[in-house]
Amino acid sequence: MPGSSRVGSGTAAPTGTVRASLSRRDQRSRRLLRTGLVAAMIAGFVLSLLTLMAVNPFRPADENAHVGYVQSLVEDGRFPEVGEQVLHRFDAQPLKGVQHTANHPPLFYLLQAPIWWVGDQLDDPLAAFYAGRVLSALVGALCVLLVGLIAFGLTGRRRPEVGIGAALYLATFAPFVTVSGFFQNDSVGTATAALALLGLVGLALRPDRPRWPLVLVVAGCVLAPLARAQNVGVVAVCCLGVLLFPLLRAETRTRAAVLRSVLTVLVIGAGCAVTSGIFYLRNLNLYGDATGGAAVTALVRLKPRGESVLDDLLEPGTWYTLFINQPVWVGVWQGPRPGGRLWVSMACLGVIAVGILSWLAREFVMRRRAQLPGPRTAGRTLMAVRFLAAGLVLLHAVEAAIHVAGGGNLHGRYMFGAIAAVATVAAVGLLALPLGRRGPFLAVVVAVDALVAVTYIGFLATSRTAVLPGPDVGWVRRILDGLRNNGVPFAVPLFWILMTVLVAAIGSALLAIWRITGMRHPATPAGATGPADTPTVAQDSLGSARAAVSPSAGT
Repeated sequence: MPGSSRVGSGTAAPTGTVRASLSRRDQRSRRLLRTGLVAAMIAGFVLSLLTLMAVNPFRPADENAHVGYVQSLVEDGRFPEVGEQVLHRFDAQPLKGVQHTANHPPLFYLLQAPIWWVGDQLDDPLAAFYAGRVLSALVGALCVLLVGLIAFGLTGRRRPEVGIGAALYLATFAPFVTVSGFFQNDSVGTATAALALLGLVGLALRPDRPRWPLVLVVAGCVLAPLARAQNVGVVAVCCLGVLLFPLLRAETRTRAAVLRSVLTVLVIGAGCAVTSGIFYLRNLNLYGDATGGAAVTALVRLKPRGESVLDDLLEPGTWYTLFINQPVWVGVWQGPRPGGRLWVSMACLGVIAVGILSWLAREFVMRRRAQLPGPRTAGRTLMAVRFLAAGLVLLHAVEAAIHVAGGGNLHGRYMFGAIAAVATVAAVGLLALPLGRRGPFLAVVVAVDALVAVTYIGFLATSRTAVLPGPDVGWVRRILDGLRNNGVPFAVPLFWILMTVLVAAIGSALLAIWRITGMRHPATPAGATGPADTPTVAQDSLGSARAAVSPSAGT
């Protein structure tokens, strides 16, 4: 009859009522998504804020060189060069230092320059230093948001709980939240890479409405290599996606769409050439290679290890460092003990791996049984962007292996440009576990990660101000000592306020996941006559609910 549709086995239900019910659920899930992402941002910012306040200035070995870079821009009006001395210009700064970050592209330092100029005018460089750390922490919180949105997009915008889970994973990931509290360029580099990937995911989801996704892709791709040299791979992957997407759908396989994609890539290339390209040419002229890595390696007297790139890629420790890199050797409940809590991160990795295998098995069975209504794929462009994200992870691993084979040190931050893909896989795996749909396993991993992060902050806060504490000195005391050493007022109440906010933020994000997944199977819509009138709900390629409402059979 008019205004109805055939649902399930043939019982009619009002089309308008079904659609209104689904629309209300969708609006509510989007509100919960926003709540969860904001809560994750707060959690990540709290951990970075605790880092920047408790850890001594210049405790990280690279901070002096990063500060010296900004000082050269503001006070000397020039870019520094690798190997020159970093001058001692205020009390907290080390007396001696060698510039080993001058080969880095300048975006982070240009953002910090106005802050440093104000501090210079006020004759308070230490305040400018801490303000620079705050800026880094704020950008780190922005990264959490961008990663959550990317993860949500990679599910076809159908599983908001995956977006929240990925954001929470990054917000409590110790290597990221601690380095985001330092005067270093890692959070800015991660944010620009994530911006480009977010635009690429948006373009894959809506190739017929490409304006804003293309703006994000172009902006991210131009800024990314201006922030970190590792982000050149992000630009390559995004350009490949921009060229590929119009060819994968019949409705966008037009001359205009193809021309637009080619023009976009040309704009990206031109933008990179006149910004970061000029800087990399400078490196080539000064140091003999575009990244300047060889000059830095020679400066710090690192020698090639005699291993090939393939050897480093096949080394399990490489993948552990890039994908986990949790400083669990600090100890979760006790003082620093090398290897003392290695099992914690390995157990978390094992749980994620089991979840991914569980999801793949369920996906295979559902495909074989043809239980999915409508198209049996999530869309060619969406599948393509997932493969591109996976390829970006592999590309970053290869870049890291090349660096290590050349004598460089391996750091987990070398995977930050592809951290969105890693966090998405982790969230999907934890939510795909049996009995894990509503987030209990995710909650355990996030709680462990947060505890490890806070413990690591305590280690960093005291490792250069006192003798390493023994097992009888807890992480709370170490952080409080760090806060007091740095002159933070009301250290004790401030610490516990931050811990309360951290727990509340994590709890709010997990509650949002619980409520979203609780709406997965809707109740009988108002106006329907019984259970048979409830729309049939199936799972798509990432497990999200979708109502199977067929067109009306007649009048």
